[in-house]
Amino acid sequence: MNTEGKRIDWAEIKNRLKQGQLAQGLGVDRQKVEAIFRQRAERLATRKALPGAVSGGLSVLTFYLGQECYAIELAELAEVLPFAGCAPLPGAPPELLGVVNLRGEFRPVVDLAVLLGLPVTEADAGQVLLLRPLGAGLRVGRVDQVREISPEELILPGGESAALPTRYVQGLVPGALALLSAEMILSHPLLKETLG
Repeated sequence: MNTEGKRIDWAEIKNRLKQGQLAQGLGVDRQKVEAIFRQRAERLATRKALPGAVSGGLSVLTFYLGQECYAIELAELAEVLPFAGCAPLPGAPPELLGVVNLRGEFRPVVDLAVLLGLPVTEADAGQVLLLRPLGAGLRVGRVDQVREISPEELILPGGESAALPTRYVQGLVPGALALLSAEMILSHPLLKETLG
């Protein structure tokens, strides 16, 4: 396009765009353009997922408490933060480490090992798993990986035990992995009282 000595009339171009005449001015058939857009829309609407992209399993985050490996569903997590300490609450039970200021909001942080009755190690290390929807934090050891658990490999915990660790187990996976229930953890009286 030769623009030497010519000024661009932007008002005319905008007017032609509004009227749909620009394609005609460029020698393009308007019906042909509409047909191309319809074909593209149909292709996008019928696009198939990539093989292996869709899974019927649960996406989980695995983490350690001491030497034991646990998992929690990714859908239950808002974010994972490094544990950098908490502001302690006077008279709080040992499970409640304190509160953290997260972008201007105070969030309670519970020591998951203490809540489950497990031995506590590395008191100043670990990470915090921030749960949805209420934003309570669970201090855990190190985070391991994100993985899929297929429903076929999930074994329901046996018996109606009222033992603290079993109450929070949604299922077991062969290879010593326990899938925890965020709903049951949030139903703990300590968290209900703190978040209530």
